[in-house]
Amino acid sequence: MSSDFTADDTTVPADTTTDEGLGLSDSGLNETGLDDPAAAAPIDTDSDTGLSEDGVLLVEQTLDGATNVYLDSNGDGFADLVVSDLDSDGTADVISADGDGDGRIDTELYDVDGDGLIDAGVQDTNADGVADVFLTDNNADGSPDEVEVDEDYDGAVDYTVRDTDYDGDADEIAVPVTPNTPVNPYAAS
Repeated sequence: MSSDFTADDTTVPADTTTDEGLGLSDSGLNETGLDDPAAAAPIDTDSDTGLSEDGVLLVEQTLDGATNVYLDSNGDGFADLVVSDLDSDGTADVISADGDGDGRIDTELYDVDGDGLIDAGVQDTNADGVADVFLTDNNADGSPDEVEVDEDYDGAVDYTVRDTDYDGDADEIAVPVTPNTPVNPYAAS
């Protein structure tokens, strides 16, 4: 019995993009296989049971054992949701989402300690490609305890909301004081 398998079949092209391995080229074109019917499974996202499918689902197993699941729910060729299990333990380590459908990831959630709960997250609220909201879960209960917001999109945190007693309610709002911050002499201390 002969085999057509050769050493060339194991060659994997290097990821030379700057997208942290998400499969997007530097030009913004999708290289994840979401537009390749042979590489992705079509899915019906609107339950119309029509002959044409609306989106695609691609599951990728990397050479280092990580698993990435790409979902293009509207069929535009860009992943709307990417779920990555980087340590192959069966739970998501990074969840990335394109909530506004512009083809760019605007929300990422991270399980840093591998317990299956979200520990941190970032969100780009104005679609400029820069994170404006930062979430942190300090006590590992799955709920954010600290939210930092860049409200004017200048790259600096404008205020921080903290739940210091971990009851789910905001306990303090902190505004960084800079040399140019006006001081209210009538504020209660």
